[in-house]
Formats: sequence, structure tokens, C-alpha cells
Amino acid sequence: MRILQVITLLLVAVATAGCAQSTPADVAAGAPKTTTSSSPTASIDACKYLSQADAGAMFGEAVNAGAPSTAIIYDHGCTFTASYASHGALSVHVFDGPDFTQVLSGFKSIYGDSTPVAGYPYPALRSANGAVFSAQGGSRACTVMMVIKNPKNPDAFVASSGELCKKVLAG
Repeated sequence: MRILQVITLLLVAVATAGCAQSTPADVAAGAPKTTTSSSPTASIDACKYLSQADAGAMFGEAVNAGAPSTAIIYDHGCTFTASYASHGALSVHVFDGPDFTQVLSGFKSIYGDSTPVAGYPYPALRSANGAVFSAQGGSRACTVMMVIKNPKNPDAFVASSGELCKKVLAG
């Protein structure tokens, strides 16, 4: 239950950031640091799953190189900020460990209008506007989100996010 609260806080922070025109750094700085009952997993380099060029293609404009980000403990993230910071960012988050089996429940509680995404060997959800995608594979989960702006082609963004999460969930 505690991990569901942690993930809910992360998703609320990111969702709020999109509405408030905050930067990903603001979200990370303002998100509470929370611990869980399990020991931390080995550090995961979330940036290895997405190149700067691919991140720019998904985001729809040039982005800076990916930088490790941690909004909460045990969240292994990578954020690609737009070349013009006011344009937002694209981030990928990897959650790994026994406390992360309910990520999609947290996603659904934040994005009540979320819908399932078919065609993957794991459960996946997308936000109604297509700017946030999350997938669950046992005790590992992946969330990809666009902050501040929405994708020009939500279906293409969701498809790219699904392929990215497929790599993340495979390890």
C-alpha cells in the first residue's frame, strides 16, 4: 500500500507540473522522498534505454542529452529537457523491486480516464491525452511522460512509449 502512495505522489507531481508550467527539476525538487520496506535495487541507468535522437523524435523537437533524475527513492529516471526549457521535457522512469507490483493501480487512480493499451505482452495504460504511458511487468514497471506539452500525435507517442517500455521491462 505504501508503494501505491509513493507512485501516486510521483504521478500527481508530474501531472501538476504539466498544468503549472513547472520544469522537471521543479517536480523532482518538490517531490517528497519516501522509503519503502524493501531494500533498494541496484542502480539502473534509465538513460541507456533511449537515445537523445529518439527522445527528440518522440518529443517532437530537439532535446538536450538525457540526465539521470530521481523524483522518489527507487525511481530510476532519465529526463530529456527541450532545447528551450519552457517547452517541457520527456522522461522515462524505471521502478524495480518487490514493492513496485502495483504501479498501474497508482496510474489508474491518478488518470481515472486512462485506457488499456493492447498489443504488448504486459499490462499497459495510457492517459486520455496520450502524454503519459505506463506498463507493468511483474515487479518492474516503466512510465514514460511528456511534461508541459502534449504529443502532436498521441497514438504515435504511445506506440513509441510501448516499445521503449518493452526494452525496459526486458531488463
